[in-house]
Amino acid sequence: MDTVASHYRFISEAAPGVGGYILLDCDGSGVSAAGCTAYGFLAAPRFHETLTTPASSTAGCTAGDFTDDADYHYVCVAANVWKRAALSAW
Repeated sequence: MDTVASHYRFISEAAPGVGGYILLDCDGSGVSAAGCTAYGFLAAPRFHETLTTPASSTAGCTAGDFTDDADYHYVCVAANVWKRAALSAW
């Protein structure tokens, strides 16, 4: 953990066989998600998620969120704005 001014930074290296890092930068306002921002990336041989469908194209989300269901890949492109792409067999 590094302390820079009133910020706290937690850096976690990826697990063996997985590349990347996660940086959690907190502003020192207390232990809450509201005062923290996560950065980083992970590269892994595969990714597994629970299939979910946003309730609507304006359902709550943050740009960069994504999810899938059996028919579509959904991406949040702006606050509360989902777009989707159809999935097909190949």
